[in-house]
Amino acid sequence: MNYLKFIKKYKVYFIIVLIIVCYYFFVTKIVYINSHTTCGKAIRYGETKGAIYTIFSFTVNKKSYSCTQSSTFFKDLPLDTLKKIDCIKIEYSTFLPVFNRVVDERILLK
Repeated sequence: MNYLKFIKKYKVYFIIVLIIVCYYFFVTKIVYINSHTTCGKAIRYGETKGAIYTIFSFTVNKKSYSCTQSSTFFKDLPLDTLKKIDCIKIEYSTFLPVFNRVVDERILLK
């Protein structure tokens, strides 16, 4: 009897995880279908629970947004070097500019 309860509970968790994964996959693909690229600037490094990330700033229609991306995606460049780059290419969604990512090949790892 306990075995049947365990299977039912496992199915519910599996379905929930499947829905979250599908939502994430489709939202990220659909959001970037109609996207534009703009220039951004590196602002500072941040750290949360040991994960180091870089914060970028960019403007769309006179409104400022920030882009946060893990530093593991970038070449090993100090913050001073990143700040000297005039235009770091950031792709943003025209539907929701809060969906954004750094696409500049000069600083991304290949």
